Amino acid sequence: MFGRGGSERAHSNLSKFFHKQGIEVHNVIFEDGVEYDFSGKLLNLGRVKHTTVYGKINRYKLLYDYIKKHGFDYVIDLRYRGTFYGEYVLAKLIFGQTNYIPSIRGFRLYGYFTDKDFIAKRLFTKAYAIVAVSKEMEKEVLLKYGYQNLTTIYNMVETDTIRALSDEKITENLDFPYIMTLGRMHPDNIKQQDEIIKAYSRSVLPQKGIKLLLVGDGEKRKDFEQLTKELNLEDKVIFTGFKANPYPYLKKAEFMVLASKNEGFPNVLLESFACETPVVSYDCKTGPNEIITHNHNGLLVEDQNPQKLTEAMNLMVENQELYQFCKSNTLTTALQFSPENIGKQWLELMKY
Repeated sequence: MFGRGGSERAHSNLSKFFHKQGIEVHNVIFEDGVEYDFSGKLLNLGRVKHTTVYGKINRYKLLYDYIKKHGFDYVIDLRYRGTFYGEYVLAKLIFGQTNYIPSIRGFRLYGYFTDKDFIAKRLFTKAYAIVAVSKEMEKEVLLKYGYQNLTTIYNMVETDTIRALSDEKITENLDFPYIMTLGRMHPDNIKQQDEIIKAYSRSVLPQKGIKLLLVGDGEKRKDFEQLTKELNLEDKVIFTGFKANPYPYLKKAEFMVLASKNEGFPNVLLESFACETPVVSYDCKTGPNEIITHNHNGLLVEDQNPQKLTEAMNLMVENQELYQFCKSNTLTTALQFSPENIGKQWLELMKY
């Protein structure tokens, strides 16, 4: 679906870029929900009942007939994938009608190749290309599954659009300095907002009047709110909930913090740079060290080292020369990932 995640944002951006190039675009979504804007036609399979075997077969048939009818040159698949038997049918029988390009978007590779290695190593043998979103991920796919038809194309970021949105007015009263983190508060706790809260509590920031803003929502929010109570930080940590436009908050932040267990290619780092806000991030797999240049546009922290995370927060506040230098290099970094630069790589891949 065109929901709230990074893959959905990437899908949205690609559709708009290809449309601007005069390429006919069709968008197929498997979950009913559209929150990002997009270009082209839409086939919403999320509205097709698929709770029974018959329903699932019917959905497959609708997709097969749709691809056959339109005779697409390419199918780009950005989904987090499902069961091994379902994915085998999709890859071999349905998407196999055309030039199929599966995109690998997260470090938890089983979510993109299925959890059956025997199937995973054979799933994309006839794919036109397999596109990873980071070079480190490409290496992992080669090592684990042995695929050779691999390439890396980073996510694009629409810097001009983000900068325009960042000028919108913030409704809350945020007349104080703050740092922030942005992401879903999912039960798997991939974003580890609790680690950020704890690192913040140990830092010099609360004593300096710098608050922590958490933008996002989800099932773990109550746990994080309880943690702030236990740490006596209720007046220092602010939960804003989900924001359709988080960019005014990013623009006003002193810096943004990412403490994920793992990533694919974290768009939020580029979005922060587009708002000219430096970042502090764990050097987790994969993506942060291909976006952040340490001490240049942000700080890379030893992966999963909470004490080092606290030290990096302190450094960003106490070393203003370093902070201003990092801030001055944010926008130029974001511009390297423009639709023009990244889109050109897609066009070259597909020989357009």
